[in-house]
Amino acid sequence: MKRSWLVIPLLGIGLVATAVALWQPAYQSTRVYFPEEITLSNGQTIGLGTRWVDVRSPVQIPFGMNADLTVEAGDSASGTDAVTGYDVVLEARPDFIGCSVSPTGMLSEPFPSGGTVNLSWDLHPNQTGNQDGTLWLYVRIVGQQLDEEQAIFALPIVFNTWGIGDYEADWAWLAALAALLTAAQLSRVRKPKS
Repeated sequence: MKRSWLVIPLLGIGLVATAVALWQPAYQSTRVYFPEEITLSNGQTIGLGTRWVDVRSPVQIPFGMNADLTVEAGDSASGTDAVTGYDVVLEARPDFIGCSVSPTGMLSEPFPSGGTVNLSWDLHPNQTGNQDGTLWLYVRIVGQQLDEEQAIFALPIVFNTWGIGDYEADWAWLAALAALLTAAQLSRVRKPKS
């Protein structure tokens, strides 16, 4: 009995499943600029200079895979401190429903003039479909008698998690392996018994 006609469809299934398993998340980048100055609760105005934030966020994630959410902040000024007498700290926190975020809570890093700050989180969607979240960015101004935090941005982060049903990406590796091994077994040439 000839079973060679099964080899081509099984190879096709194996290749498609391998492509799905190798699919990587797609990303987008957004740059936003800090306001040039902020007013503190005591009425004092503090100049922030030319600070910016680049946010790299996922657009699509295969279900069962993780993706990174990264923030890189910098200051176009070189060496001059627009915030005299105070330290500036960048703080950020992503909020998502239906998506686990690690590390949890607020991340903070000192943000001196002319310097850069890098923050990142690992996103793991818990379901397929659209994921809506917000990346909260704060600036904390710290001085001798001052420690004040102000929200600077609330950036919407939206991405799609896709999959076949609610199966994680690991199913694709198993399907690929099973299809390719079966195709290999069926394609073996057997000598007729004499």
